[in-house]
Amino acid sequence: MRFKKILLVYPRYPGSHYKGEKNSCPPIGLGIIAETLSMRGVLCDVVDLGLGYSEDYLLKRIADYKPDAIGISMMTFRYEYLYSVLNRIKKSFHNITIIAGGPHVTAWKAKVLHQCPSIDFGICGEGEFTVTELNSGIELGGIRGLIYRENGEIHVTPDREPNDNLDIIPFPKYGKFELDKYAKVIQINSSRGCPYSCIFCQSCSMLGKKWRSRSAESITDEISFWHTRGYKNFTFVDDNFTMDKKLIHRLCDKIEAIGLENASFSAPGVRVDLVDGELLKRMRQIGFERIAFGIEAGNNNILSALKKGFTIERAEESVNTAVKLGYAVKLYFLVGSPYETLEDIKDSVSFALKYPVVDVNFGSLMPIPETELMDWVLREGKLLAPPEVYLNRYAEFERVPHFFGPGMSLAERKYALRFTERVRRKIQRNARERVFRKRLSRLGALSILGAKLLRFEATSNLFDSRTFRPLKHILKKIYG
Repeated sequence: MRFKKILLVYPRYPGSHYKGEKNSCPPIGLGIIAETLSMRGVLCDVVDLGLGYSEDYLLKRIADYKPDAIGISMMTFRYEYLYSVLNRIKKSFHNITIIAGGPHVTAWKAKVLHQCPSIDFGICGEGEFTVTELNSGIELGGIRGLIYRENGEIHVTPDREPNDNLDIIPFPKYGKFELDKYAKVIQINSSRGCPYSCIFCQSCSMLGKKWRSRSAESITDEISFWHTRGYKNFTFVDDNFTMDKKLIHRLCDKIEAIGLENASFSAPGVRVDLVDGELLKRMRQIGFERIAFGIEAGNNNILSALKKGFTIERAEESVNTAVKLGYAVKLYFLVGSPYETLEDIKDSVSFALKYPVVDVNFGSLMPIPETELMDWVLREGKLLAPPEVYLNRYAEFERVPHFFGPGMSLAERKYALRFTERVRRKIQRNARERVFRKRLSRLGALSILGAKLLRFEATSNLFDSRTFRPLKHILKKIYG
């Protein structure tokens, strides 16, 4: 083996959308790598800096653990900061090998090793087998999906073919993670790949256009493993969770058969054209409570420009069905699509306000290199900054335009982002009110008083008075 002891590191991302800049769930990818290496006899430990640990803490852990190699997963957001962390590690521990993987390395390949001399190896795409082959001692040039240095030059081997049998990849058991410091939620990745051609997305180049899934038995085994350890909430983080409807029906049957008590499921990555009433009803029966749809635009013209592959009528049908079945529904839209005008933005807003959804996100469209959107922007419009700048500086949730072109002026784009943010807050406020009303209705006559007290707009003066402060506190305690 090249390395007998590996310390796996998940970075922190200053300015990220995570509450307090802390991870709420253990990172799946790093968990799978840890499980894969451990099964092959490699000693592994894990440091998740996303739990609030400092770089000084990381250096102390390295000094105490004395690993042969550091493995780190990287996103492009804040990549310059991550490079500085790796440079600091290399400066303090000259002989430690640094292996970098994740979306940033997959997208930028050799450029990453040119920019950060402290990185010795880069792993592209699905890393489970690449990292095990690297550790096994195979000749570097014969390992697919690898970037390495040799005689002062950087070499990139051919991409690794996506693995069709996902069942042979172990699900993460997080043996070396501090599970007590995360939310009591288990994220599950049941499939990989995306066959669609949305012009703004890089998923195809990350994990391939061929969609592949674990079996219903494998997924159920993971759910059962965690349920017996006290976990009740599960989130499927797939890009296309319901791609195979028959598979999801089989999964629902398996989950029902093992009789999981009080289990709750959510699916935040569902296409509106990959569900129907029968499937949504079945998922609801076995405990699916939350679902999210990527609508992206409010009319067929912009959907066509984005190459989403479905119509607004199909989107209306799926969202309407989901809310009627009692799902907590979240919607995703984009602001600034090719040829999109303020009138088109109004269509998106109208769609979002039409249904009693619990949340909506209006994201500022960010051109990513090697996507069709980037080609369009460079041909028809203008970037406001180089990709290396905005990909490093801005997270996707930030209300900042990154380009302009046919459709809206720069001023109109800024206005659209401000306007849709107000809409998002209104929808969230409406959702909270619906929850309050539902809870208060159980108290009969008290619901009238309670509703007045809990509506901030109508009772801000009362909340400031000494008379109502104790009652406000009690109601907040009861109703959250």
